[in-house]
Amino acid sequence: ETKAPDGYNLPAAPDFEVIITATTANNQTWGGTPENALTAILGTINGKAMTVLTANSADNRGEKGGVQATIENNKGTALPSTGGMGTKLFIAGGGITATFAAIYLVSKKRAKDED
Repeated sequence: ETKAPDGYNLPAAPDFEVIITATTANNQTWGGTPENALTAILGTINGKAMTVLTANSADNRGEKGGVQATIENNKGTALPSTGGMGTKLFIAGGGITATFAAIYLVSKKRAKDED
């Protein structure tokens, strides 16, 4: 999926590592075609185990079943990244300005009280 459906967001890390592990009887290889060599099939996506499905020829799962996983689409709007160093400078500048304004007002009030 390269474009999320309307109202959904793409995952933050859209790359997934999918590993399918086939277990064979007596460490047989697929070079020949021994009958029923496949004894089990397992899978993971990014290290999380996939659901093992039972055999079902109607769903094209073969004699030993298959694996399935769901990758969630997140609803909502992706907000743009804002702020950064510029925001920190504005906050610091505003704080300094407010401090000097407070000092000025206090000193002006004291000067007026002395008169």
